[in-house]
Amino acid sequence: MLNTNSIMKNENIKILQYKKQIILQGPPGTGKTREAKLIAKEILGLNSTDDLKDNEQFKLIQFHPSYTYEDFVRGIVAESKGDKIEYKNVNKTLGEFAEVALKNYTTSKETGIDNNLDSWIDTRSEERRVGK
Repeated sequence: MLNTNSIMKNENIKILQYKKQIILQGPPGTGKTREAKLIAKEILGLNSTDDLKDNEQFKLIQFHPSYTYEDFVRGIVAESKGDKIEYKNVNKTLGEFAEVALKNYTTSKETGIDNNLDSWIDTRSEERRVGK
């Protein structure tokens, strides 16, 4: 027998596959974050016990009233260069995620699977070397 949570999760996955995005809304404590994590694990083919914390394909954003465009997409930061101040545009959460997705997409179109695997391995060894 399917429980209501399983039916709802399956419906949300169908909607997400069709629309490519969904918004879970409701009062605090109603299971939106839990549902998002369950959906992500199902789509990524992970076990329910697997942790999504270090998964590059999953990013959880919880909006609140003080969360601005500059916090989420792209913002301007000031950097001191001696006696001058330099302003730079900096990608934030969504901008960084989109940048990585574009790079992965471009790489997948330019090279074969063997080169993509080599690139992935090189990236992981570099991250471990620098302690990321």
